[in-house]
Amino acid sequence: MGYIDRAAQAPMSRRGFVKASAAATAAAGLAGALTACAPKSENAVELSETGEQNPEEGATWIPVSCWLGCGTAACRNMGLVKDGIVLRQKSDDSHEDSVEHPQRRGCLRGRSQRKHVFSADRIKYPMKRKGWSPDAPNGEMRGKDEWERISWDEALQIIHDQLQKAIDTYGPASILAHGEVTGLLNKLGGYTTYWSTHSFGSYSLSTRFNGYHHHGKICSSDRLSMAKAETVVMFGVNPAWSGCGTQSWYWEQVKQGGAKFIAVDPRYNDSYAMLNAEWIPIYPGQDDALILGLAYVLITEDDPDSNPLIDWDFLSRCTIGFDADSMPEGADPKRNFKDYVLGTYDKTPKTPEWASKLCGVSPEQIHDLAYELKPEKRVSIVTSWAPSRRHDTDHLSQMFMTLGSMTGHFGKEGHMCGISCDAMTCDGGERLFSTGGSGNPDIENALDECINTGELWESILKGEYTFNGRMPGYGFDNLNPIAEKRSCDIHVIYATGIGWLGSNENIDKGIEVFRKVDFVVAHAWAPNPPSIYADIVLPVTTPWERAGRISADGGRDTITLAQPVCDPLYEARSDQDVVRGLAPLFGFKEEDFYCGSEKQQLFNQIAGSTVFDPADGVTPIPLVTITEDDIAEWGVEGTPQEGQVALKEFWETGVVTVHRTDGDAYTHIPFKAFREDPEANPSENSESGKFEIYSQKMGETLSAMGYGEVDPLCVYKEKAMGYEATFSDFEKGEKGEYPFQVFCLKTLRDVASTMDNVPQLRETIKNPVIMAAADAKELGIQTGDAVKVTSPTGAIVRKVSVTSRQMPGTLVVPWGGWYEYDEAAQADIGGASNTLTGGVVTGQGTSGYNSVIAKVEKYTGDIVDDVEKAPVVFFEEDGE
Repeated sequence: MGYIDRAAQAPMSRRGFVKASAAATAAAGLAGALTACAPKSENAVELSETGEQNPEEGATWIPVSCWLGCGTAACRNMGLVKDGIVLRQKSDDSHEDSVEHPQRRGCLRGRSQRKHVFSADRIKYPMKRKGWSPDAPNGEMRGKDEWERISWDEALQIIHDQLQKAIDTYGPASILAHGEVTGLLNKLGGYTTYWSTHSFGSYSLSTRFNGYHHHGKICSSDRLSMAKAETVVMFGVNPAWSGCGTQSWYWEQVKQGGAKFIAVDPRYNDSYAMLNAEWIPIYPGQDDALILGLAYVLITEDDPDSNPLIDWDFLSRCTIGFDADSMPEGADPKRNFKDYVLGTYDKTPKTPEWASKLCGVSPEQIHDLAYELKPEKRVSIVTSWAPSRRHDTDHLSQMFMTLGSMTGHFGKEGHMCGISCDAMTCDGGERLFSTGGSGNPDIENALDECINTGELWESILKGEYTFNGRMPGYGFDNLNPIAEKRSCDIHVIYATGIGWLGSNENIDKGIEVFRKVDFVVAHAWAPNPPSIYADIVLPVTTPWERAGRISADGGRDTITLAQPVCDPLYEARSDQDVVRGLAPLFGFKEEDFYCGSEKQQLFNQIAGSTVFDPADGVTPIPLVTITEDDIAEWGVEGTPQEGQVALKEFWETGVVTVHRTDGDAYTHIPFKAFREDPEANPSENSESGKFEIYSQKMGETLSAMGYGEVDPLCVYKEKAMGYEATFSDFEKGEKGEYPFQVFCLKTLRDVASTMDNVPQLRETIKNPVIMAAADAKELGIQTGDAVKVTSPTGAIVRKVSVTSRQMPGTLVVPWGGWYEYDEAAQADIGGASNTLTGGVVTGQGTSGYNSVIAKVEKYTGDIVDDVEKAPVVFFEEDGE
């Protein structure tokens, strides 16, 4: 067993897991605003208590990448490296911590990545499933078969032959793919891909038409302005688990400033506990009913002179659709929001009592909460995307926009109403840094075949899907979609990430598809679900084994740069090198896809990086100074330039940050200019330039996608797989076959289904099914019992944790578990939440991760704790 193997299997104490070593401070540049800091000592040399030389002698602290997709993946991550091995990790200690200049600290997930890179289950060699052959795929054996080691040449030749066979026989649309290989497939005629609303949920498209915005960098105050709030009302926000690190500390500063916190959530989470928040429990997905109840109180009890609850000035100048007089031209004046709330025409007033029956919040709490939102108070109404990751929530962004408009909490310091999550948790505004482009050529897909993830697997099995415009990422190429039924005939799946059988809905159906097609190839560094159900698995490198990584995707005032740690382990190659190996087999050259080496691409990104000029806060200026000597030392092509930080300094320190001051040019108060003069500063996201409480364009566009009608007015709608669906007779209160609502939480154990194989995290964060105490008592279930949770789509078996901090009638399944089917249980025992989701597509195609109906029962079979499970190993060499 080699040194790397021993490192992979070496134990690590929890104390060692979070322990960080001290380093000293140095500073540079940009009129004291921009800071890059270096460790004081290059090497760590100590003696043990017995006088023996410390095994860390000669090790060096270097900046290493945190590549996790948590939305804050620009935290400073340092590794103590010796002979290409990270002995331990620490977070940001580059400078003294302060509110104006906080350290960019990482969470335990990023600081556990050495156990990810040097793991016992690393895929070392190209592997082929034994039961697969070109003439007899035996797809039913995927996930069950044994593996055999093959050479890279053989693996690449098989992939070439199968791709070419599919193209020649069925056409390029027969290949379902994403990731690095898509450039090659585009050269071969294109491929079929998928689209999703991703993290944004129903904010993804609605806000492109109603005047609002989907991202916290636009509609969330920066941390210095947020700290001036008197009251913070939070809907589904939990940075202590989802973001961790610096974001939670930002909220702590708001608390220290004296703000009162109110939490509207199905669960009283650790963030609310940290902030001493008052808890208002609510059923998942029913925020719209609550907001309508609040609106009823505001409308009926407002008196501009004696009891001002509504900001009529903001409503009249900055919105359309609130009342009959503000309806857009051509719209029925009876369809206005005020009359809808009062029930003037539908004869259903949206009273607190009406809302309470739908959302579970008492009428008294609804009334009191409405008064907490008075325009005269400095109030921040804060939500994450979590409430919008549910079916039939297309009006949710409109609802929050309307609530903030009625109470006037837009465009003033200490006031806000909007998204605050991921990298922009409690620190909104445009990112102050940006990275340059890689220089690689853009190769467009000649095909527009793109399937919504909610119907992806079912469509492939049926051979038909709903086409309504491509949305392969966060963009939307066709803003006037017309639903069109198209055929699809998928024969090859090329999977380069976990999303196929982790982040997308309906995993059981996904596996059925994986077993149906002719050929599956996967890139992976550990045996994740897509690789387990593949025919050919290619071992790929982690970012620690590549040229380095630059990221400005985290907090708005930080950019990080990571060095490589080691050469590729075993026979792993980068995803780009896989394409370089395939290209000549198809008659292409490397330069058809890449401008040069991965080091050249990284250099291009560094050279093109910018920071906003502190003089005006908006003009991008070059970040990095590059000399002729730098270019020669890197061995790349480039041009010298003047910037704010020297390349060598940035490379060695791994972080540059902006030192903020109250009232500086970087201050972000969302919608300030819009509030002051909406005519001169119109919203770019609506036809009228105003906030559209009634949005004809939104209703028409989303309805045209083919997944159901969406009303232009922000109205209440019963949700598929929602609260009302848990009843067989809602009016009589009779529960149905699936009496529980399941919602998912991001936890400190995983990010985007990428880290569930890390033993250290499995031991620390258990990821049980979480159940309300009242429900557990009724069913005779206690903490530690195993339960089977079954939805209309699938089933999981996990141990349970009972809590009094959760709304009765709900279950929590933490997000990120790796699917692991167990024959005895007839269920997934890995805790993959998307085993339970799927089967429904509504409105704008929102992924319904956070409201699934289910039943639960005690499970009496054997179940093994995650931490006790042996690592999955594809291939063992003799003697290992």
